[in-house]
Amino acid sequence: MKKNILNKVLVILIIILLSLISFAGIYVKKGNTRKNILKDYNLGMNLEGARHITLTVDKTENTIVYDAEGKETTDGYLEDGVTLKEGYTKSVEKQNKEEVLTKENYDKTKQIIEKRLKKLGVQEYIVNRDEVSGNIDIQLPENTDTDTVASYLTYKGEYTIIDSDTKEVLIDNSMVKEAKVLYSSTSNGITVFVQIEFDKTGKERLKEISSTYVETKDENGNDSSKKVSIKLDDETLLETYFNEVNENGILQLTVGSASSSSEDVNTYIKQGSGLAALINSGKMEIAYKAESNVYINSYVIENLPIIICILVDILAIALLCLYIKNGELGGIASLSVIGFIALLLIVLRYTNVVISLESLTALIAIVLLDYLFVKYVVDNIKKNSMSAKQALKTTYIKFIGMTIPVLIMAVVFTFIEWIPIASIGMILFWGLIIMAIYNYVVLYSYLSKTKIKSTVKE
Repeated sequence: MKKNILNKVLVILIIILLSLISFAGIYVKKGNTRKNILKDYNLGMNLEGARHITLTVDKTENTIVYDAEGKETTDGYLEDGVTLKEGYTKSVEKQNKEEVLTKENYDKTKQIIEKRLKKLGVQEYIVNRDEVSGNIDIQLPENTDTDTVASYLTYKGEYTIIDSDTKEVLIDNSMVKEAKVLYSSTSNGITVFVQIEFDKTGKERLKEISSTYVETKDENGNDSSKKVSIKLDDETLLETYFNEVNENGILQLTVGSASSSSEDVNTYIKQGSGLAALINSGKMEIAYKAESNVYINSYVIENLPIIICILVDILAIALLCLYIKNGELGGIASLSVIGFIALLLIVLRYTNVVISLESLTALIAIVLLDYLFVKYVVDNIKKNSMSAKQALKTTYIKFIGMTIPVLIMAVVFTFIEWIPIASIGMILFWGLIIMAIYNYVVLYSYLSKTKIKSTVKE
């Protein structure tokens, strides 16, 4: 008898503990404040809000100065900064020439930005293009990586290897097969680098370049090496020559080195991932600039507390009715539903689930399904005079047939790239798994020794 009471008390305490952790949190003292150490929910943009970034077609006009040989130069003016040197000329050129401003290039730019965001690991995003101006509006979730991601959006992604003297393009994006971030451990720490693999044409071209641009000295012993510049857009990543002929068509660019315990390693990996994403996504033919970058709160979040209150009230009424109608049996069933919701919400915090407005319907559905499950167990015990074991077995058999199609749908939805659908699938999946295990543990642990009027002896 004492063991039975202890068992019931333990089940109730566990449910209460789960509820307190899930709904209130776990707070620890940090400095002068207390902080909830539970992981925050990963909310979708239509619940939490989003960063809105507008990219406009760059209409800048640049003045280009050429030397007497017709080569572009940055040292073409006399000391007054206005007068050109003798034999030097200049021309004004638009950042985007009229011939590149086509619908095809606008569409290509949108596709490249979407591909870039995906490779940068952004789970949820919206990219819209104005059909007339070509301007692009991008919506991103607000987090610690948003500013970094935003900084990569205005790059054209033009990767080139050029002759440092003549500026002749030797290799460009079209010859790149793949870029990826790698790291190696040494006695001094960890070195992060971007490995660029070239296609067949690029491999042959790199072999030719690496046998031409080598270390040389003139008759006086001075360095006369021919060098190449590795560039991304107008930024020089590296200027170098080759110590040996490159036979494998792979080039490695060091991002940085740090001790294995340093936070710099993660910083270098993020920088390398950004560079690899730009190279892999392709080159945009049109140059853009960021016109605006603002956070806009979701209209849903303002009304969400009201919606939650309504749903909680409905649930409370349903659970109260279950308790009034069935007494102790209804009481533990109601507590079980509350505990299930608490456990599911904890699991959703620590799994890769983006909770969107659409996926809230899945959350409501899985709670309703759990309510029907425990109600069916209670009805089997009260009305059909079953033992707890028999009632649970009957309920599982009934619900398995109902939930297998839902589980299959949930798995399929999980692998869909569109976040609203994927989040529905993940919530349904975790909800069904937790419901199957949790209800057996809680209900059977509490009810197996409970004597209910009009039940048969187990």
